[in-house]
Amino acid sequence: MSHTDPAELTLDQLDAALARIEAAWRARPGREPAAALAKFRRALSAHHGQSLAAYLEARAQRAAPASEPRKLYRQVVSEYAAQLEQAGRVKSSFEHVLERLRNDRRVRKLELDAIADAYAGKAARRSKQAGFEDIEAAFFERALRAHNAKIAGDTTPW
Repeated sequence: MSHTDPAELTLDQLDAALARIEAAWRARPGREPAAALAKFRRALSAHHGQSLAAYLEARAQRAAPASEPRKLYRQVVSEYAAQLEQAGRVKSSFEHVLERLRNDRRVRKLELDAIADAYAGKAARRSKQAGFEDIEAAFFERALRAHNAKIAGDTTPW
């Protein structure tokens, strides 16, 4: 077996190697890797005869410039944070705001994290669902604290 510098490989040689790997994966249960390889091989098929180095260089030149980081929609964040505060302990009002928040297409994970931070406190959240759960938990904690404070205020010392 000869060892070739990967940069000197042609896409035909790479395809042959990938075909052998794909065949080995197809023989085993769980064909997701094989399907991914087949898709990759189809994408390369239009470039057979090129060297791998030339192909990668052309891809790098065609690559889209790095996009700017997403900007936070501050107006959306302040709007929903204020509405959640205004809902107070009224469950129907809170649920109405939460439902609108769930259906608002302007609210991405970035905005939801900022809204949840404002309403429920800073926390690391892995998903939008976690943000919604934190907001709901904060509502119930606030309602419970208010209820307990009312009970404590209603008691009379003996």
